[in-house]
Amino acid sequence: MNIITFIPISYESDDVSVSFHIEFGKGKDDCKDQKMRTTYKEPYNIEEHKNNDNIMYRLLAEEGAIVLNISNVIVKSKKNLYKKNAENGFYMYNYGITAVVDLNQKPEYSSLTSFQPSNYIERDGSPWIVQNGKTLNVDQNSSAEFQWSTARALEYGIKPTKEQDEKGVEERHKNTGMIYITFHAIYSEEFTEIDQSAPVSRGISRGFGSVAARVGYGSQVKTNSVSKKVIAIPNSRFILPLRLRITGEDVNPDIKCAKNLKTAMYVEELQRKMSTAFPDI
Repeated sequence: MNIITFIPISYESDDVSVSFHIEFGKGKDDCKDQKMRTTYKEPYNIEEHKNNDNIMYRLLAEEGAIVLNISNVIVKSKKNLYKKNAENGFYMYNYGITAVVDLNQKPEYSSLTSFQPSNYIERDGSPWIVQNGKTLNVDQNSSAEFQWSTARALEYGIKPTKEQDEKGVEERHKNTGMIYITFHAIYSEEFTEIDQSAPVSRGISRGFGSVAARVGYGSQVKTNSVSKKVIAIPNSRFILPLRLRITGEDVNPDIKCAKNLKTAMYVEELQRKMSTAFPDI
C-alpha cells in the first residue's frame, strides 16, 4: 500500500491519449462564496492498493464538504486532428475532458458517446468541462443543487434512528462510501473566418486511523458554470471508483450528508425554518 496525495490518470483510445491529475481537499460547508468554499490548505491522503494488475484507491477524508481538483489535463489527437478546413475559414479543435461525480451508485452507459447514464441513478447536476491546460476546483457537479459531503457510516446491521433517517442517514450497504467519477475525452470546434483583412476569431483491509464513511448531499450552494457545446470522442470514457474513509476522532452529528436529493431538500428546508430568531419584545 502506498500513500499518495493525487491520482495520476493516463489512458488511450484509438483516437486520443488522455492524462490528468485529480486530488481532493476539505471544503467549507454552507458557504456562499465559491472560491472560499473550494480553497483548501492541504490535499487529502489517498491509499493506493495494488493487487496484480488491479489498482484500487481509498480516500481518507474528514467529515464535511469535499472538494475535487482536476489539473494537468492533456488530451492529444493520435491522428493529428487539430484543424478542419471549411468554406470561408477553418475550424480549430480544442480538446479536453468532462468530469461528473455520482454518489453510491455506479453509472452505466449504453452509448460510446453519451454523457447520460443508461441505468437509473440519482445524479445531481451534469458534467464539468475541463479543457487542455485548465484546472477545475469544485465541490459539486455543474448546475447541481448541493455540495458533496461525507460523514461516518453506521456499523453493518445497525438501522438509523427516526431522527437519523429524517436527516438522510442510510443503513450501511456494500456501496456505502463509494463515489464514481466519469471522465470522457471531448473536443469543441472554434471557427475562424478568413477575409481580406486579419483573421477574426468567433470561438466558443481497513485504512490506518480511519473509519467507514458514507457520502451524500450537503448544503445547498451555487457554482458558476458556463454552457458549452462539446463533442464526445468514442471509446474514451473512463470511470474511477473511489471508496471514502473518515479520519480524525472528532464526531460531528450535525454534518449534512443526506443519502438522496429528496432528503437533502427536506434538511435544507428544516434548517431554513429553524434559523429565524425570536423577536426581541
